[in-house]
Amino acid sequence: MLKKLTKVVFVGCALLLAAVAQARDIPAIVSVDWLSANLGDPDLIVLDVRLEPDYTLGHIPNAVSEPFVVPFSAWITMRDDLLLELPDDSEIESTIQALGMDESKKVVVVSAPNEGEPPHYGMAAATRVADTLIYAGIDNVAILDGGYGKWLADDKPVSEEIPQITPSSFSGDFKTEMYVSQSYLLMHAWHSSLIDARDADVFFGVVVEPFADQAGHIFSAKSLPAPWAYTNSMPGVYEFQTEETLAAMAKGVLGWGHHTRKEIIIYCGVGGYTSVWWYLFTQVLGYEKVKFYDGSAQEWARNYELIPYRW
Repeated sequence: MLKKLTKVVFVGCALLLAAVAQARDIPAIVSVDWLSANLGDPDLIVLDVRLEPDYTLGHIPNAVSEPFVVPFSAWITMRDDLLLELPDDSEIESTIQALGMDESKKVVVVSAPNEGEPPHYGMAAATRVADTLIYAGIDNVAILDGGYGKWLADDKPVSEEIPQITPSSFSGDFKTEMYVSQSYLLMHAWHSSLIDARDADVFFGVVVEPFADQAGHIFSAKSLPAPWAYTNSMPGVYEFQTEETLAAMAKGVLGWGHHTRKEIIIYCGVGGYTSVWWYLFTQVLGYEKVKFYDGSAQEWARNYELIPYRW
């Protein structure tokens, strides 16, 4: 009886969180069927962030291209030798204007794994771009579940035509509290929930990434790897776990006593995987006070020790 009651309470909480998170004009995660049915919406912009050669070979009809390219692109830059840093606000604003976006538009971001990289790097490009748009004030942003691979797998139409874009006069309303610095993390780590979105073997310390030359994680952090947020339903297709599973993962790591208004700070290696859980926590699960430590382990390891071999 207790087990059943616990499950009922959990499902009820998950549904309540979802209702809060989805107070928007477009679902946070959309299926290929949803996108196919809504392609004719004049207020919908499909943003393809795959590499330019991939876009040129074929894309979703009327999709516009602005590739997510490391280390430099419209979406990311390097600053103080740190990878995946936010461009200046004025540059982000100019990119959004050139893509014809403003607050009235609904934007669906499309990505795919890149050849020669871990597949979740390419999928995280979509969440990183979506997070940047939200930071700038474009709130009605969605991720295409399964990305371009799922679109192809479901035999949806493909085009090679490059659409004409009418630039907008968008003026950014930047959420400066969204991103936090190393000094902020130092001050808040003990009374915030700190999430490490890197792979579990990197968190534990048995694998050392090239971004940070130490094994382990930041003190007080808990492991919640971004790749766990996806399922690999078929070759080349990575879809998000169900909302109930994502909510259970979050509660399992944060603890059942964690309130949705308590602060969470997320980091990873350089800021890619961080974007996955920031998007899911805030846009899908309804957590209200989630911070993005963009410097991540790459910056932290320059100045402080990481803690290895400890959960």
